[in-house]
This record gives sequence, structure tokens and C-alpha cells, in this order.
Amino acid sequence: MPYALPLSVATKAKELAQSLRLSPQGHLRVKRTEREWRYRAYQGGEPVTMIDWKQSARSRDLIVREHEPIVSRKVFFWADLTKALPHTQEQTALLFLSLSRMLVRNERTVGWLGLENAESTTLAMIDPLFERGFSQDETSPRLANLRYAIIVMAVDFTATTRQLYDALRTYAAQGNQCVLIDISGKGLHEESVLSRKSWPVYTLDESTGLERLLPLLMDEIMRSTR
Repeated sequence: MPYALPLSVATKAKELAQSLRLSPQGHLRVKRTEREWRYRAYQGGEPVTMIDWKQSARSRDLIVREHEPIVSRKVFFWADLTKALPHTQEQTALLFLSLSRMLVRNERTVGWLGLENAESTTLAMIDPLFERGFSQDETSPRLANLRYAIIVMAVDFTATTRQLYDALRTYAAQGNQCVLIDISGKGLHEESVLSRKSWPVYTLDESTGLERLLPLLMDEIMRSTR
């Protein structure tokens, strides 16, 4: 059955994200890529102030110098909680909601994998977005045309389906990076297919405090989305 997101969990997530934001380990803000210059041919009608006369003197064409656009990689979430225990469901929801809030505060776009119109850059849209996501009754994510995104996936990786592995391979082939969270409580074998992919794998169980896991995930994702 799909997981219905309780209001109490959303409230706890706001408090958790805020407490980590104010703690020493919460100061993880990483700037997006520094602006870099790029050169291209001048197009008629553009302001002449854009022309780089020094570069143009070395070429047959007029050359324009402009800043390379800064593009931040998006972060998509997905979880299969259909067979998870209630405590695991709540902890996963807390993790996703808190992490997404921290990412949005650091100018990242978050979304739910495979859902249309399921992206947000504002805190106000996080709860309804994830409520839609958790309401999906699926054991593998819908395929979408993504490029160079970060996919955060929480699943019992000791009992996964062939469809899930196929989806992971497809997303990896598109140039996306996966950050995996095993919610089985058993731990992944070091020779598992997921470990061999060199994707970072984290464990969410009763011995793992969210206050410790969240900064680790935040640091991993922020470094990957610069």
C-alpha cells in the first residue's frame, strides 16, 4: 500500500531541518560553479559592448565574451515503502522531507522521480510534492528523460525487483548519479551489484540517527551538484 504522509511527520521534518541548519554541521552551503567565460561569434544586433576586441583581433570574426550559464543539477527522490515497517516509513519520510528542505535552502531544485510537474525550488511546495510521491504504489520508478541529475533512492535493496535494477541502469546510462539508502536494516553485501556500481550507499536503521545521516547526505549531494 502507498504511504500516507502524516502532518506530524511534515512538522517534525521542518523542525529537524531547522535544527541542523542552526547547528555547526548544518553549515554546508556550497556555492554553485564559479562563473566561467566563454567565447563565441558576434551576432548582428547585439550591443557592441559585448565584443572582446582583444580576442577579435586574433580572429577573422568579431568575438563576444560572456559568462557561461550556471546550471545546477537537480535532485530527484524516490522510495518504495510498500513493505516497510511503520517506523521505517516514518524515518524515510522524515529523511526525505528534511533533506529536501536543506537542499532548497541551498538553491537546489528537488523533485519526485517519474512524476510530471513534480519539481520545486520553494519550501512551500515540498510537503505537497512529497505527499504525491509517497502516495504512489510502485515497486520501481517510472522512467523519465533525465540528464546529469542526482537520484536519491530509499529501498529495501535486499529484496529488489528486476524492474528496479533495469531502471537504475537506464538512469545511470543517461549520466545521472544515484545515492542509495538501504532501509532493509540488514546492510548490503560488499559484492552486490549496487556496490560494484560505485554508487554511495547509506544505511537507514534504528542505529542510524537522522541527525548524523542528514549532514552526510547533504555533503554528498552538495559536492555533486556544484
